[in-house]
Amino acid sequence: MAVPQDDGFPQNTRNVSGGFGQMRQGSRIWLYVQGALSLIVGILFIALPIESALFISIFFGAWLAVTGLTGIIAHFTREKELRSGWGLFSSIVSLIAGVLALAWPGTAAVTITFIVTIWALAMGIGYIVSSFRFRQLGARYWWGILIAGIVAVLLGIAMAAAPGATLLGLIWAVGIFAIVDGISEIMLGFKLRKSE
Repeated sequence: MAVPQDDGFPQNTRNVSGGFGQMRQGSRIWLYVQGALSLIVGILFIALPIESALFISIFFGAWLAVTGLTGIIAHFTREKELRSGWGLFSSIVSLIAGVLALAWPGTAAVTITFIVTIWALAMGIGYIVSSFRFRQLGARYWWGILIAGIVAVLLGIAMAAAPGATLLGLIWAVGIFAIVDGISEIMLGFKLRKSE
């Protein structure tokens, strides 16, 4: 007799056509892509904080753009009833912020801080709202996305309160968030895979 495995999802969501099960196939690969990219960027930001501002702006802009684009694609690969308006909004903001950072890579630290502040707040709110949606759909590990959302909102508030923060501090703060974000997305992707 086979021993049932606890994959982190309720039994009634494994073989159903509705709910969280519908989101698994279309979203798992994008969770891996976003998670891996976020981890790489986070590690690089913390390990190489004194690299040129131009390199950081270009790399950060590319990360925001790709993360936003993959988030938009993931949104439209889900069933309509599983889509989150806040999730789509935060992905669009990420894409726009990435394009702006790439268009003006030599911008001053204050401008980068402003862009990242808006992005962090929008992303954080989107993640928090999406995490509760995941919870309603039966995912037991929804709290990983919730934690990433809270970290993003706190990061945005801190930058809004101190816009003159140094670029080094900003890089480390965003690096920490990127690592938390990457781990939570990869973790959710593995849980989706195990549940299939």
